[in-house]
Amino acid sequence: MISWGVIIPCGPIGNIPNFAKFVAPCTERTQICAARNAVIIQPEKIERAPSGTGVSARMAVLHAKGQMQFGDKLIGRSIIDWRFEGKIFGAMTISRLESIQPTVSGQG
Repeated sequence: MISWGVIIPCGPIGNIPNFAKFVAPCTERTQICAARNAVIIQPEKIERAPSGTGVSARMAVLHAKGQMQFGDKLIGRSIIDWRFEGKIFGAMTISRLESIQPTVSGQG
């Protein structure tokens, strides 16, 4: 089994379970990224619903890579077709790190 640590830029927040998020490539690239995802949680569990945290994190990664801009949307769909939609509406700095300001809505 492979395990990675989690680094929280603003300081420790206690025990965090090991997890991994698997994401499909975006099917659209013009201001909307739609993609399926699944989160594997230790031990041997799969989260069936997308989450606002996961959508926000994915938008932050895509923004850092230059693949999402302010105003772009991300639609995350789970393995049971539940959907969360996020949008980057701004930026802010947390502990000297550039961050996005997301909005998220959905079912899950």
